[in-house]
Amino acid sequence: MDEFRDEVFNHFGLRPRDRKEMIEKDRKLATRILLYANESGDKNRWDNLDQLVRKVKGKHPHVDFHIVQDFDIPIAEQARLFNSADAVVMATGDHMANSIFVSDDTIFAELACGSPSLTNNPRFMELIAGSSTSVDSYTTSSCSESRSDAALCITCLQDKSSFTMPSASFEALIDDIVKRHSGKTSVVRDER
Repeated sequence: MDEFRDEVFNHFGLRPRDRKEMIEKDRKLATRILLYANESGDKNRWDNLDQLVRKVKGKHPHVDFHIVQDFDIPIAEQARLFNSADAVVMATGDHMANSIFVSDDTIFAELACGSPSLTNNPRFMELIAGSSTSVDSYTTSSCSESRSDAALCITCLQDKSSFTMPSASFEALIDDIVKRHSGKTSVVRDER
């Protein structure tokens, strides 16, 4: 699998998978978080993503939030988006196949309403040399702004067509990603 991924990276002209070969101690670089709302999907649409990002940007001005509403873009552009991300936070779906393009040590949070998760599968995460954060899903108000524990959770509509995430959960998720990423060495990125 490593040889296949290396060949794919070469074909698309992506950064090397192993960031350790490109170590730079420049901590001024932004942490890049790719967020996907699945706007055109018939299930697992993330309804309040734009609002959540607006709320958390002030706390994390060093984070480059890249929101994708729909992956109706060429595969080469999808490859570049995934390859440039330090973290991928998204509604589950077929687009998770793009994980093949991520660099090693990418952090994942996959959000889903009753769908099986790829990132909770240790074998999948081993194949892409990444790590994941678990997010609970509810179809009731168990996941709300009033929760005192900073649990990472989403609230799904009964028909599981879409979900929302409380701002406290989103902030806790971004805090965790930033903390975990800051423990890794930043790398120089050629282009945005």
